[in-house]
Order: sequence, then C-alpha cells, then structure tokens
Amino acid sequence: MQDSPGPGWTRSKDGEFQLHYFTYDHFPGARTVAGVFKALALLVLAAGAVAAAESGRALHSVGASSGNVIAVVVGIVAGTIIAASAMAFFGYVLQLLVAIHFDVRFVESAKLADDLKALP
Repeated sequence: MQDSPGPGWTRSKDGEFQLHYFTYDHFPGARTVAGVFKALALLVLAAGAVAAAESGRALHSVGASSGNVIAVVVGIVAGTIIAASAMAFFGYVLQLLVAIHFDVRFVESAKLADDLKALP
C-alpha cells in the first residue's frame, strides 16, 4: 500500500488521498521556533530602546561629554537594530523553508495522487 504522497495528504476511509490545505500539524517545531524568533526580535527592540534611553540619561548625569553620550546611544541603537533584524530574519527563514517545502512537493504530490486514483 502506498504511503501518503507528501505532507498535507491523508488517506480517507475508502483509500483515496485527500489534500488538506493550510495544514498546521506538519513542522510544528519550526513554526514555534519561528514565532519565538519574531517575539524575541520585538523584545530586543524594546530592551534596546530602554537601554539606549537609560544609558544616555546615566552618562549625562555623571557629566560625560555630549560626544561620548551620543556615541554610546548610537552604538546601542545600531546593535539593537542588527540583533532584532537577525532574530526576525531567522524566524522568516524558518517560515519560508516550511512554505517552500509545501510548494515544491505540491505538484509532485498531486500527480502521484492522481496516478494512484487511476490504479484498479
């Protein structure tokens, strides 16, 4: 007996394959990790904004020069942007890989299911 032609396909009681669009039961780990990366990106942005503001205030209160305060705040903001965009990119890549997997397999899966229906 033939296995499922690909992810998103299940066999009905009469033995035929049925396609489930927008299946979420495949790759739950990748989907969860992608969501965690995106949430982490937002958390990094919020923490970076607070860190930049507090660092600027603290340096200003101890008498640091304006150039030093600006350099530290710009460094924190730049690091925050790089870190947050890296986290968001990792989440996007995981979602993209899952989508590519379904898109690449869809045409072959549909052909195989049609071939299996034609068998006696």
